[in-house]
Amino acid sequence: MTAYKGRIRPPPTARRADRAPHVRRLLARIGELQLAQSKALRAQQELLAATEALRRSEERYALAMKGPNEGLWDWDPNSKELYLSARLLSILGFPSANLHTTSHEWLKLVHPGDRAPYQARLVDHLKGLTEHFECEYRVRGESGEYRWVLARGLVVRDGSGRATRMVGSIGDITDRKHAERALQDANELLEVRVAERTREALLAQEQAELANRAKSEFVANMSHELRTPLNAIIGFSEVMQLEVMGPLGNAVYAEYIRAIHESGTHLLEIINDILDLAKIEAGHFELHREVCDLRAIVQGAVRLVAERAEKARVALDVRIAEGVATARVDPLRLKQVLLNLLSNAVKFTPEGGCVSLSVEMDEDGVAIQVADTGIGMDDTAVQTALTPFGQVDSSLARRYPGTGLGLPLSNSFVRLHGGSLHIRSAPGCGTTVTVLLPF
Repeated sequence: MTAYKGRIRPPPTARRADRAPHVRRLLARIGELQLAQSKALRAQQELLAATEALRRSEERYALAMKGPNEGLWDWDPNSKELYLSARLLSILGFPSANLHTTSHEWLKLVHPGDRAPYQARLVDHLKGLTEHFECEYRVRGESGEYRWVLARGLVVRDGSGRATRMVGSIGDITDRKHAERALQDANELLEVRVAERTREALLAQEQAELANRAKSEFVANMSHELRTPLNAIIGFSEVMQLEVMGPLGNAVYAEYIRAIHESGTHLLEIINDILDLAKIEAGHFELHREVCDLRAIVQGAVRLVAERAEKARVALDVRIAEGVATARVDPLRLKQVLLNLLSNAVKFTPEGGCVSLSVEMDEDGVAIQVADTGIGMDDTAVQTALTPFGQVDSSLARRYPGTGLGLPLSNSFVRLHGGSLHIRSAPGCGTTVTVLLPF
C-alpha cells in the first residue's frame, strides 16, 4: 500500500489558538483608533467653541471700539512701520480700509504746533519714563480740517527691555474740545462781566459813600444854620412868655408867643432827630453810657407824655416792677426811646383807649413793654414804620402829624445799646412794642 503524501491540516482547535494573538492586537488597535477618534472629536468641538468665542470677542471689541469712536494702531519702533485700522481712518475721513504706512508719514498729519509735545511724550514712554503713552493733539483729516484726537498706547519689550512693538487706540475728541473751548470762552466772558460789574459796584459804592458824606456834611451844616436862629426864636419867645422885660399888653400876643415857642421847639426836635439819624447811618453816633436809675428815667418820660394822654382822653397805665434798679445806659437816648414809643401809642389810640407801660428787670437785662389799644398795623405797615420817614398808609394814620423818624430812631438807639426791639401788631387790635436791653 502506498502512503499518502499530501498536506496534513492541523486540528481546528490548533488553528484558533494560532489566530488569537492577531485578533487581540486587532481589537487593541481598534480601541486605540476609537479613543483617538473620540479625542479628535473633543478637540474639534473645543476648537469650534474657541473659534466662536474668539469671533464673539472680536465682535464685542469691534463694537466697543466703534461705540466710543476709537480706532486701533500698531507700530514697530524699529522699522517705523505703522498699521492703522479701518475705524481709525474713517474717523479722520479717509477711505475705510486698513492701511500700512510709516510713523514719518503719520507725523506729517500732526498739527505743527502739536508735533513737539507729541514726540516728547512718545519718546518718554519708549524710554520707560511713563507707564503708558497718552497725548491729545490735532490731526489733519482727508478734508484738510484738523480734528482733535486722544491717543493712548503701551510698548511691548523683549527680554532685554528693548521696545519691539507699540499698540494703542486713537479716539476723536473734537466735540469735547469744542465744548471745552466754548466753556472757556464763556468763563472768560463771565470773568470780564464780573470784573465790569465789580468796577461798577465799587464805583457806585464810592459814589454812595461820597453822597453819604456830602449828605452828612449838609445835614450837619444845615442843622447848625437852623439851630442858631431857632435857639434865638425859642429863647426870645420864652423871655416874652415870662414877660421878663414887661407885660406884652395884649392877650392875643401871648397866644402868638406861645404858638411861636411850641412851633420852634417842635422844629428843633425834628432837626435833632434828622441829625441823629444821619450820624447813625454814617456810623458816627456814640452813646454816653453811665449808671442810671431806670425808675427815674421811666417816670420822667411818663410825666412828659401824661398831659398829652390826658388831653387825648387816653388812659395811661404804668407798672414798674419792684426789682427795677440801676443800669449802665445812655439816659438821654433811653428816655428818647420811651418818649417816642409812648407818644406813638397815645397818638394812634382813639379816645377812650388805653396805653400801658411795664418795666421788668432780671439777671439778663431789662424788658420794657409799651402796649396800646389803638388802630394797629399789618406786617407790611410794621416794616414801613421801621423805615426812616416811613408813613403808615391808612386814612386814620394820616390824620396825625409826624415825620416817621421816631420808631426808626428808637430801634437804632436800642441796637446801639446791644438790645432788640420787637413789634407785635394787627389792624384793629392795637400794637405792643417790646424793648430788651442786656446788661
